[in-house]
Amino acid sequence: GVHYFSSAGNSGAKSYEASAFDDSGFSYGGQPIHDFDPGGGVDYSLEMTIPDGVQASFSFQWDDPFGSLPNSSGTGATDMDLYLVNAGFTSIIASSQDNNISGGDPYEVLSYTNSSGGDLTVNLMIQHYAGPAATNMKVVVWSNSVSIDEFDTESSTCVGQSNSEGAMAVGAAAYYNTPDFGVSPPVINGFSSKGGTVIRRTR
Repeated sequence: GVHYFSSAGNSGAKSYEASAFDDSGFSYGGQPIHDFDPGGGVDYSLEMTIPDGVQASFSFQWDDPFGSLPNSSGTGATDMDLYLVNAGFTSIIASSQDNNISGGDPYEVLSYTNSSGGDLTVNLMIQHYAGPAATNMKVVVWSNSVSIDEFDTESSTCVGQSNSEGAMAVGAAAYYNTPDFGVSPPVINGFSSKGGTVIRRTR
């Protein structure tokens, strides 16, 4: 009987989603890399720009069960990895390579701080390392100042308690974009996290 409200978050729609891992035909260390191009072309990276001085964090999940959760119905069957590569594809500047099968959770996260003195172009790559090909993959960019420069699906970034069933997520609207100031309905700020993240269950 208690109302539950939670901040939606401040990540706008900085998220990439795909319904399945799509083998690009390219590999790293002998393991296939995802094709981000939804059309007839092939592109094995998601180009982004990180402004100078900004720490960008990327979280990646897919729809295996989380084995670490209480009363989980199973553990991860697929091992995926996440890489951040420089603009010239000459070096990996950050990576997340957990063993998701033995660890039991379909989750990878990496962070990188741009201290180059200017805006930095980077490329995100998703690798299928082991197990069945992943489905329903999602990357959330935890910095609203980072831009996704290609293949941006502008997907939901509302996760956790604000996205749970029964909770009411609260977005942000500037006072001058509300009915008291002549704007009805109120207009949400662009940085306010977009809702609609699907919660998947296994029984």
